[in-house]
Amino acid sequence: MAVAVEASAVKYWGCTADGTLPSVRSALQGVEGAGGHVQYVAMDEPFLGGDECGQAPDATAAEVALFALALRLRRPALQVGDI
Repeated sequence: MAVAVEASAVKYWGCTADGTLPSVRSALQGVEGAGGHVQYVAMDEPFLGGDECGQAPDATAAEVALFALALRLRRPALQVGDI
C-alpha cells in the first residue's frame, strides 16, 4: 500500500523550508517508527502560504524547491508534489 503524508512547505507560521521541514520530518519518522514507508509527500498549498508570508511567487518557488530537495536528500525515492 502506498503511503502519503500531507505537509506544509510554506505557511504563515513557517515561511521558509527551514521553518517547515521539522514538522514533516517528524511525521515521516512517526510513520517509519511504526513500520511504515512513506512514498509521497503532498504539499498543502505552498503558494497560498507564500502569499500569507508576503512572498513573491518566485521566492515561494525557491523555498518549495529547497523543501523538496532537503527531503529527497535523505530519501531519494520520495516523491514530493503539490495537491
